[in-house]
Amino acid sequence: MELRERAMSPELTEAIERARVHVNAMTPEEYRAMLDKQRESWVRAMAPCEHGNPDFEQCGQCWRDAAMIAAFRTEALGEG
Repeated sequence: MELRERAMSPELTEAIERARVHVNAMTPEEYRAMLDKQRESWVRAMAPCEHGNPDFEQCGQCWRDAAMIAAFRTEALGEG
């Protein structure tokens, strides 16, 4: 199987360029602060769920909670 390069959409190319310009314009302090926020976000994502399961995607209670939230949202928005 041959791998082919996939072309990016113009919108994605533009968004990446805007991000590159933005990051390059940051001061060292702003850049460190951005990395710290990303690190904190990653750590939160890697923490066990509130039910103690190390992988929230495999937690039955998280799935039930998500289904209940989706049902309430659908009902509240009159989508169901």
